[in-house]
Amino acid sequence: MPYAAVNGIELHYRVDGEQNGDAPWIVLSNSLGSDVSMWTPQVAAFSKHFRVLRYDTRGHGHSAAPAGPYTIEQLTGDGLGLMDLLKIERGPPGTRTGSTASCCATRRRASVRLKCGCRAPRVRATKAC
Repeated sequence: MPYAAVNGIELHYRVDGEQNGDAPWIVLSNSLGSDVSMWTPQVAAFSKHFRVLRYDTRGHGHSAAPAGPYTIEQLTGDGLGLMDLLKIERGPPGTRTGSTASCCATRRRASVRLKCGCRAPRVRATKAC
């Protein structure tokens, strides 16, 4: 199991799909109370077109669980920190934790494109970002 030291904690992550190619990245974070395995049914299909980064959010799965509470800014920072460590410059964050983290990531890094599963006409970042 690979781990990465990000923002003072150890995050568990997995990379699937073409490792040395130029396929775009898709970054998937687990929803509350779950782990990277929640994405297992989708990985085969996603891996045909993307390099897939899945990681356990702090306090979940095999990632470290420091004392909380955790903020959306921390969770966003963990995801972006992991992307930096793995040298992922561009990738749409797929998040089940909510579109707020995706909005925060988009505001903090212009090269991250927002992709969320909602059909809302507009998504606004919160003040937490």
